[in-house]
Amino acid sequence: MALPDSLDVKDPKWIERMQAINDKLKDPSYKVVKQETLPDGKWISTIWLGLDHGFYNGPHPEGPALIFETMVFTSKESLVDVECERYSTEEEAVAGHERIKAEYERIRVEREKIHSRLR
Repeated sequence: MALPDSLDVKDPKWIERMQAINDKLKDPSYKVVKQETLPDGKWISTIWLGLDHGFYNGPHPEGPALIFETMVFTSKESLVDVECERYSTEEEAVAGHERIKAEYERIRVEREKIHSRLR
């Protein structure tokens, strides 16, 4: 469904569209792209945001809508965020998730090598 031409919140088409988005935001099976716990206990979560979070695009505010997000947390239980990246497409989000996961794995392996040398 396309956005109505009018952004009048009393417009029935606008209300219908916002309700459809709201319903999707409440559905974790629709919203979650990928979530997993990394070997070091960090939790990585990639989701569809439902609304454009590209409002801080710096000098390029006309850039594409950022509607997907990958966040890394210290753990699934603590949810203290460590890193965040946003994307315009689900394909970019999946690739970003995998890239971040690989980077954290690379760091984990390097730390293990250093620790084993110190023992």
